[in-house]
Amino acid sequence: MKNETYIIKLLSTIKPSLLTENELYCVCKSLKSGGCPFSFWKAFCNQDTTKHCSEICEEIWNSFDNTLNRFAFVEIRNLAKKFGWKDEDHLSNRYLDVDGDIAIPYIDYLPDAAKNFPISFSTISDKENYRFVSITEVPEKYSKTEFIIQGLLQKRSNMLITAIPKAGKTIFSQQMTVCIAAGISFLGYECKKGKVLYLDAENNMYDSYERIKQIAGQLNLDTDSYGENIVFYDKSLVPYNVDILDDLIQNVKPGQFDVIILDPIYFLFSGDENNNKEINAFIKKVDNLGKAAEASVVLIHHETKACKFTKNVVDRASGSNIIARFPSTIVSITPIKAKKDTVGLREKLEIVLRFDKSPKPINIVLNDGIHRKENDIEATEGTAKLSSKASIDNKNQKFINAYNTLKESCETVKATDLAEYLNVARTSIYNYIKNTPGFTIEKGIIIKSECND
Repeated sequence: MKNETYIIKLLSTIKPSLLTENELYCVCKSLKSGGCPFSFWKAFCNQDTTKHCSEICEEIWNSFDNTLNRFAFVEIRNLAKKFGWKDEDHLSNRYLDVDGDIAIPYIDYLPDAAKNFPISFSTISDKENYRFVSITEVPEKYSKTEFIIQGLLQKRSNMLITAIPKAGKTIFSQQMTVCIAAGISFLGYECKKGKVLYLDAENNMYDSYERIKQIAGQLNLDTDSYGENIVFYDKSLVPYNVDILDDLIQNVKPGQFDVIILDPIYFLFSGDENNNKEINAFIKKVDNLGKAAEASVVLIHHETKACKFTKNVVDRASGSNIIARFPSTIVSITPIKAKKDTVGLREKLEIVLRFDKSPKPINIVLNDGIHRKENDIEATEGTAKLSSKASIDNKNQKFINAYNTLKESCETVKATDLAEYLNVARTSIYNYIKNTPGFTIEKGIIIKSECND
């Protein structure tokens, strides 16, 4: 087997005496479903010569079928990581197929394969308790679920965001991306700062960059506060005959990202979205991606135009209902009738949670390339007359300071230069000028009135 050194090095890292019974069985099943010979499992078991376990080992081995699993070694690798294994010390970015069916990382160097494992082994008992955990053992073996977005997105879970075309699904998901990357509140939900991999299949790389930058500008964020935590997936570099999900599964390292966003899923799925069998296979691959990457996966999907009249959020996603039965969190964005004074697209945000009571729907407004809670907008407008000067000072002081700084070294201050200095989109400069007394713009040059000096 081409990858025996890799598997032996993984097994050499693991100490069986420190594994639970459940974990020992996982090792056995992973080896067999990964296409390894029985000798690997036997060598792993029989290092403790005072406790001859070959007969038990063979019995356990034979209890599993010969079904091959493309991602069999993920469990062994995860166990090895608990004992200090680091992929970057052993792996390159290249991958091999073993017997045409199993994909595991390729080794850059091939030292002599170890024939003896420096480990001890405790007796394996009967299989009757495999996969069964007493309720009294739960606090000892499992930790409380952590949140990436408090009350909305759990760590290593899945989310589905749906809406009809042109309702702002991508803007919504990119705003969520920025909030996670910066560790700030997203529409009232607190985010834990984390790293996000974003696959924007509908727009080119630079357009995605500009959108993210504009959203961050609207949130008054500098690039330093989020830039290192947002990574784009360049689909143009993937060969036409390579499945993108397979490529992600093979190349994303465990724990490299906290969230992976796939926008939209129709780009990744070439089958019939109404075919339960085909959708089920696709969803299993998405689940494998989350497990292999140790990350939460967010799917962006469309709704049919008639779905706004469907009461059940779970039934709004286009295609097979398997799509909506998979995630822990479902988010539906539905355009609604605008109020007389509404500026922007008024929408209803509905959320269904599998793990807790679902929150009440709220109204949001999409304007200036960002979503805001309608109540927050109304509250701001209601107090604007009382605090307009203070609001302008707080919101635009950064703009005024930047203008003054550039003016000291330049005869004229251009909107493009100021946008670059503030690291915001050019459109944001026009908003600053509109809301800051004493400033105008002519042919791209910012002019400050003398009375404002």
